[in-house]
Amino acid sequence: MLEFKCKIDGWDGNKVATANQKEICRDLAQFANTFGGCILVGVKEELDPILGIKVASGLESVNQPERLKAYIERMIANYSVPSTFSHTVVPIAVDGFNILAINVPPSRHLVSVWDRNAGTVEYLRRTSHGKEYMNPDEVERYLMDGSRAAKLALNAAREQATSDKVDAGGAWKEGPHGGFARQGLEFALGQLTDHWFELISSAPNTNSQWPVTIPYGVVREAWVNASWVLALLLSVRIVFRDNKLSLEPYQ
Repeated sequence: MLEFKCKIDGWDGNKVATANQKEICRDLAQFANTFGGCILVGVKEELDPILGIKVASGLESVNQPERLKAYIERMIANYSVPSTFSHTVVPIAVDGFNILAINVPPSRHLVSVWDRNAGTVEYLRRTSHGKEYMNPDEVERYLMDGSRAAKLALNAAREQATSDKVDAGGAWKEGPHGGFARQGLEFALGQLTDHWFELISSAPNTNSQWPVTIPYGVVREAWVNASWVLALLLSVRIVFRDNKLSLEPYQ
């Protein structure tokens, strides 16, 4: 998600009014609480009459970009909780104009805007209609949404992995007298969607492959192991039965 701002309202090279400081923190929180985004300060925008969306229309230099960068960090420290959420503020020179790029990746932890003096806490997210406040019920559902957190953890681990393999604890086959034995199947990552991803397994030294669909909600942990392979801890067992894979609860 990309957003343009011609300027930071109230910035005079030294400070910004409190109301505008909180508004910047709201802008950053909406991206952190959704799927990330970037704000380009110093870029004019206009409504494209054909596309019906706002597009960049020109540049206007940011006044004191390095000082504004430091001031934005102070705004975040004052009004964002946690103030340590991932973000970068980078001054960029473009054709003689000073631009400020504020990049915010999605956060696994809910980011709020807190005013200790007013005693208020605000939670925001980004929707197709723009910035939106979350009500208490939406905040609770957000905190309980393990699927989103799992998806973010998996994507972060994928970026660090140097192998196409996936360690998902192996596949299991039920024995003739009950019980399960681990099978010598290897996994690789297949298709990914907003709600599920695919693991494709294969038997060593064969051309046989079997796919299995994994909802993000069953991923308890995702990390990169010592071999730089994406490792997953699932709340269900991957079972090999009738020459196909399926998910079954642990018993």
